Amino acid sequence: MLKTIRTRELLAGIILLIAGIYFSTQLWIRCTRNFALDFAINWTATTGLTRGISLYDRDRLKSLGQSLIGPVMADTFSETFNSYIGLPTTAVFLLPFSVWTFPVSLAIYRLFGFIAFLLAVFFAGLCLPIDYRRFGWVLGLSALLISDAILTSLQLGQMDAWITLSLAISLWLANKDKWGLAGIGMGIAALLKISPVFLIVYCVLRRKFSTAITSSLTICAGLALAMLVGKPNDLWRFALEVLPSLSTASLSIQNQSLIAWLARIFLPENDFSKGIGAFQVLSLPLASILILSLWSKRRNKTLSSLELGLLIIISLLIGPITWDHYTSWAIIAVVYVADYELWINWQSKQRVGLFAILVMDLILLNIPTIYFSPSAIANQWGLRLATGTKTFGLLILLGVGAALLMQPATQQRVTADSLRWRSVNG
Repeated sequence: MLKTIRTRELLAGIILLIAGIYFSTQLWIRCTRNFALDFAINWTATTGLTRGISLYDRDRLKSLGQSLIGPVMADTFSETFNSYIGLPTTAVFLLPFSVWTFPVSLAIYRLFGFIAFLLAVFFAGLCLPIDYRRFGWVLGLSALLISDAILTSLQLGQMDAWITLSLAISLWLANKDKWGLAGIGMGIAALLKISPVFLIVYCVLRRKFSTAITSSLTICAGLALAMLVGKPNDLWRFALEVLPSLSTASLSIQNQSLIAWLARIFLPENDFSKGIGAFQVLSLPLASILILSLWSKRRNKTLSSLELGLLIIISLLIGPITWDHYTSWAIIAVVYVADYELWINWQSKQRVGLFAILVMDLILLNIPTIYFSPSAIANQWGLRLATGTKTFGLLILLGVGAALLMQPATQQRVTADSLRWRSVNG
C-alpha cells in the first residue's frame, strides 16, 4: 500500500515537473515575443486617472501612452476594443501597479498574477473533503500549468487571475457556510468583469440573501470609491458610451462565448471583425434556460461548491463577450470535480469513461485558439466549427460537472471524513 502511494506521488511529481517546464518555457516565449497590449491600455488609463484624465478620453490617453510607453501605442485608443473599456473600478484596482515605469509594473503584475492563480487553486482545493484535496490540488495545478488561457492572460496582463482568486475565496467561504462574507468576493469579481454577476443572481434563487446583500454593498462601495478617486462622470460615460458599444460584442475568434460561436456558425459573414448582430439577444434567454435548469434540479438540495463552479462555466458561456483568456476562470470547476464522492455512484467502466472525457476536455480547453482567414472560412464551412474549441471545452466541462452533480444518491460510500464535511455544509 505504501509503495503504491509513493508511486502515485512520484508520478504526480513527474507530471507537475514536465508541466512546469512547459509552462515556464511557453510563458517566456510569449512574453518576449508579444507585447502586453491589454496591460498597456489599462496601465495608461490608470496613470491617466492619477493625472486627472478621464478613463474614456481616447485622444488624451493615446498621447499619454505614446509618451510613457512608446510608438507601440500609436494604434491604440482608436476604437472600442483597443481602448479602456472596463468599469472605473478596474483602474482603481490597478493603482498600486501604476507607481513604477511600465516595464517594471508589467513584471510585478505578472508575478502577482501567477501567485493569484496558484492561490485560486489552493482555495478551490480547500472546498474538497480532506481525503481528496491532494488530488484536487494536483489536478488543478496540472490544469493551470498547461492552460493556454492562463498563459495568454499573463502575457497580456489581463485581470483574470484576480477574478479567479476572488471567486475561489468566495466559494471557499460559502463552503464554510459564511455566505455573507462570500458575497464580498463575488462583488469584487463583478466589479472587475460583469459576467460573475450571474453567481449573485443564482444565490438569490437559492435563497442566500446575505450573499446577495454583501455582494451588492461591495459593488456599490467599489463604484463609489471609483467616483471619488477618479472623475465622477466616468461611471456615466461607461454606462452611456462604452456599454452600448460592447453590447454588439464581436465575431472575433478570440470571443469564445457560446453566443459568438453560434453567430460565427450561422451568420453568412466570413470576416469576423464585425459584431454578432441579432445573436446578442440570445444572451439573456440562454442565461435563463441554463440557470433555471440548474436551479430546478438543485433547489431542494444543499448548495454545493461544484454547483457554484458550474455557474462560473455558465457565466462564461452566456456572456456576449468571453475572450479566450476568460476561460482561465474554469480552473475552479476543474478542481471541484476531483471530489471522489461525486464519482462513486458510477460503475467502474463509467468512471473510467467519464474521466477520459474530462482529460480530453482539458486538452480541448487548452488548445491555443486557432485563427482562420476570411478566404479559408468562405471555402470551408466546417472551419466555423473549429473557431469554438474553448467554447466546446466549456460545454463538455459543464456536461461532466452536471452529470456528477445530478447523480442519484444511492450506494454512496461514506467515510468518517465525508460525514464531518457534510455536517459542516448543511
